[in-house]
Amino acid sequence: GGSPFKLTVDPGPTHANGCSASGPGITGGYTGMETSFVIQARDYYGNNRTVGNDIFNIDIGGTASARMRIRDNENGTYTVAYTPEIGGDYYISVKHSGVDIQGSPFTISSDPMPREGYLEMYRSMEPDFGKTMQGAMMGTVDSKLEEKKAKQKAGRKGKTGMVWDLEIKLIGGKNLMPKDTVGEGTYGTTFSHSSDPYVVVQLAHQTRKSKTVEKNLNPTWHEDMTIRVADRMEPLKIEVFDEDVHDDDDSMGTATVSILDLVENKPKLMSIKLADYDEGGNDKGIDCGEIEVVLTITPAKGQVDSRMMR
Repeated sequence: GGSPFKLTVDPGPTHANGCSASGPGITGGYTGMETSFVIQARDYYGNNRTVGNDIFNIDIGGTASARMRIRDNENGTYTVAYTPEIGGDYYISVKHSGVDIQGSPFTISSDPMPREGYLEMYRSMEPDFGKTMQGAMMGTVDSKLEEKKAKQKAGRKGKTGMVWDLEIKLIGGKNLMPKDTVGEGTYGTTFSHSSDPYVVVQLAHQTRKSKTVEKNLNPTWHEDMTIRVADRMEPLKIEVFDEDVHDDDDSMGTATVSILDLVENKPKLMSIKLADYDEGGNDKGIDCGEIEVVLTITPAKGQVDSRMMR
């Protein structure tokens, strides 16, 4: 036989520049729940490999370690399954022959548990959960129920006696909301928009305030604050204000952070988005920027951890 000739062209050797990863495992997951992603091996020109036996070096780090396993599917793909140990931020590095594949390292966040899990936990801890939620939705307060909850809360505190110290390292802000218009130039004909931001953090009845950074929408604070925590169900409220000398200080955005999922003695870096709310508590949908903090919760010194005695 002569022309035409039939040729079979195989892909070239695996090259990191052509390889990629996809799947839920490189976008996020839940703590304690296994998630996965798939590596597609390709040659330098992006042709899919169709056989296995490649060696990929995978490193998962960040907030904590993660249990991991890899399966060679023998068709040019490799399934990586892992389980985040605790909630927080993780990175996943995937390399072939010492070179990162496309998109590596990947940055993901592991949430403590699904929202439904939290609701189930609250139901188990709060017998009147349904009444509480109904009251919140209708904007009503059952005085008898509130009195009952207060007694239950006091009873829980009396039984455990546990208190913690919440250490807050306020790092800085990014793209904060401008509140001031400043005239510049010889005759004030040039105008710029800025703010003089400071941060107020509140937990229950305790409040801490940062210093003010003048005329800066991307301020740096690097301040340390400590708040005593008696009930970890209480959320941490963070609000940024613009300091005004001749008028009331303006709110530049607020955020609420749960400290329930913080792991004792494990610092957690968080970039927290700020929001602006109307009088009814509805988010206006305005981009108010974000602030960066590191939260660390530790048992207060000088106490006996009653949890170890149960």
